[in-house]
Amino acid sequence: MKDKKSRKIKALVFLSVTKDKLVDIGIEVAKIKYAKRVYEVLGNYDLVMFTEVSSREELGEVINTVSTLEGVKFISTFILTEKIK
Repeated sequence: MKDKKSRKIKALVFLSVTKDKLVDIGIEVAKIKYAKRVYEVLGNYDLVMFTEVSSREELGEVINTVSTLEGVKFISTFILTEKIK
């Protein structure tokens, strides 16, 4: 079993963005240091970013960076707790 201190925090950050900035924001989000994967999605959100960080402070940095990009209307962050499959 891994030491809790060495465990990574994994999260999904869902972004709602202005349609005219979708591609540009996707490119900018993909450049973020802790962005592991970025997807364009259909539904209530426009983009989803998977991130993996070592601390809550790093997650806060990611959230701050994403939420302040021009054209981002709002975000929702979900911390992953248990992998089922």
